[in-house]
Amino acid sequence: MAAKMTFTNPFTVVNAPAGSGKTTSISKSIKQLIRHSNKKILCITFTNRAAEQLLNRIDDEQVEVSTIHSFISNFLSTFFEKREVVDLYVEVFGSEIVRILSSSKEKDIEKIRKYKNKKDIEEDEIVNLQTVIANIRSIYYNETQFTSHLYGGLSHDDLLRFSREIFKRFSKIRNVITQAYSHVFIDEYQDTKHEILELFYYSLISTSTKLVLMGDEMQQIYSETVNDFQHIIEKDFYKDNILKNNWRSQEHIVNVLNNLYFDEKYKQIAVIGGIEKPKVHIIKTLNEANTQEGALQLVLRNQELFEQINAINLYNAFEERYAFYDKYNSKQIITDMTSENPDELMAILIFITDIIGFFDTGRHSQLIRRVSQYKYSNKALWDIHKHEDKVKINSYLRALSQKIKEDMNINELFSFLAEIELIEDGYIDELRHAISENEDFERKILEIKYAEFNNCYQECKQPSVSTQHAVKGEGHDVIALKLADSSSLNVQMYLFLELLAKDIFDYKTLKGIVNQINALKTKYSEIIGDSLSGIKTDVFKEKKELLDQLIGDIIYVLTENEDLHNFPLVKDSFQRYRQSSNVTNFKKCISVVNKLEGSILAYKLFYVGCSRAKEKLDVYLCEDKIQGFITEFSSKMERFGFEVINETIQAK
Repeated sequence: MAAKMTFTNPFTVVNAPAGSGKTTSISKSIKQLIRHSNKKILCITFTNRAAEQLLNRIDDEQVEVSTIHSFISNFLSTFFEKREVVDLYVEVFGSEIVRILSSSKEKDIEKIRKYKNKKDIEEDEIVNLQTVIANIRSIYYNETQFTSHLYGGLSHDDLLRFSREIFKRFSKIRNVITQAYSHVFIDEYQDTKHEILELFYYSLISTSTKLVLMGDEMQQIYSETVNDFQHIIEKDFYKDNILKNNWRSQEHIVNVLNNLYFDEKYKQIAVIGGIEKPKVHIIKTLNEANTQEGALQLVLRNQELFEQINAINLYNAFEERYAFYDKYNSKQIITDMTSENPDELMAILIFITDIIGFFDTGRHSQLIRRVSQYKYSNKALWDIHKHEDKVKINSYLRALSQKIKEDMNINELFSFLAEIELIEDGYIDELRHAISENEDFERKILEIKYAEFNNCYQECKQPSVSTQHAVKGEGHDVIALKLADSSSLNVQMYLFLELLAKDIFDYKTLKGIVNQINALKTKYSEIIGDSLSGIKTDVFKEKKELLDQLIGDIIYVLTENEDLHNFPLVKDSFQRYRQSSNVTNFKKCISVVNKLEGSILAYKLFYVGCSRAKEKLDVYLCEDKIQGFITEFSSKMERFGFEVINETIQAK
């Protein structure tokens, strides 16, 4: 069984490689801790799903489990009404408020016009900072990407930033944490924003409350998270490497994972004996991958996932709806097939699919229970007193069952639902009105076939495809990992494989180089006041001396690894700039260093994908992408413990 941990140090970080039983260890440790303390224990998780999994294992009022945004918004909600907190908001965001009020940009002028309308301010009256301050009665979290500065609203990211400032300023608020909790656990710390890690760290210094960070650096998928806190971890945190066993994967897969992992001290011991070697399949195209029936296929992008299950139009429509909404994203919405889905359109589609599934399979008690749970079901219809009531309901359900099996779109489904009485009178019209508030979403969603939703529904009930970054923490018997690049996500998978094959890829060295270069890019970008990747010709010419200096500084950093510095992609790009220092060649140099960063992300995604497999692992990649280094690549994969199968040779 996974180890139970003890925490005697004020600050502890537990690096838990994939399959090490982290969730089990957390739950066992917490159960032990609550036996010896009257205080609560706070567990911060990265996702709602992780929170639910932990709550299922620890059902105790002494344990509080929450995502960070839920915790912060709930914890600080009472303080958001305090005048001192409102004043701090103005102190932190006052310069942005002044910028909006003095701006001549059309979008800011429109913001002021709407502000006047909402606050009943005369059109010719001037709105100044004092006006805004007087009108902000409390601060609130608006659950979007945008901070509503004129109203006291906080975006997803600014909630974290402002919370850190609140904790810094007010010791009484910090004391509430230490008085309430004996321990604070932060799960998946590697993907947690540094503002949150700082918030808890500085709140708990010199107190009896202990802070425990749990996660795995190899599974850090999101950039700009823990990196700015890493120096504090190195300096002040006790490193606990107690989780040595791998409880998920068979021995041959664990062997591959150990060879992939960047640090030997985190090598794992396989609890499950070897079954068969993992395989690398070299094929012509990923579409030709002959995956095993029942395998969970791991693809790179959400688009690939929804294309594969024939639900891409549904995904695109919800992308439109949730483009600027940060509490949930489109994928979370259309893959949550529970009765708790917060989107009302999805909720009604889930409801009718659930009840027809129960009706078709004769599970009548579950059908009645589901109807009672849905707040918009027509309760009068379902209040059964006589045989005629049953007959009526049965006819409606049979008609709906037949209808949803036809080639109908969502608009047609709504019209049919309005005709029958299963849903509360008037609710379909309310739903149509809510959808119409976003014209682009309305245009897309109403024409989408119900079958696309049903494809998504069935996929969620029995998954066959997932994105590579979405399966952290989960194991599956058979994994089919499909390798691909993505410029939009900056996943440079084949660059990583080439660097790995040629013994150039060293995670620690490359990470250090990339961090130094990113610091240089940030510094010079701030000096010139423009983005380096999208720099215009006139700005380049004006700042050329500075930008030449930046290129020189980057080259100096790259020389820390001579093999990397001489790698053709790197060497050729910087040589071209030296020969002809124009804006095009400058952008190519910046693109190259961005690709190096993308190779690090690819490395982690490759590891995460492999680590999901319990019994069987098949990796698929395209022959033309590795043509120039196929011999070195095959040899490297075999040394790592893979069996390499070149199916393009077998097919000839």
